[in-house]
Amino acid sequence: MAGRTGDAMAGGRELSLRDNGDPGYVAIVPLKDGKPFKYKIKPEIWHNEWAIKFAGVGFDTLIFIRGTLQEAKRYLDMLIGFDTPEIPQ
Repeated sequence: MAGRTGDAMAGGRELSLRDNGDPGYVAIVPLKDGKPFKYKIKPEIWHNEWAIKFAGVGFDTLIFIRGTLQEAKRYLDMLIGFDTPEIPQ
């Protein structure tokens, strides 16, 4: 499994994953009232509603997180079993 960071959809950060040739990705996505939405600017430090989105061929899963972006990142790191790159400030 290889990872690559890149620009994310909806203002989150994206980590692309590949396993057995099937592409997929993981993104930390900002939410508002439980639904993904796009920010014109980076979410404020106090923003506390996020989802970890796992997507790939044949699946699309959201895990809802209450807390800071850094807390959502730590939860993602725990789920996938390794530390993802730091999120730029």
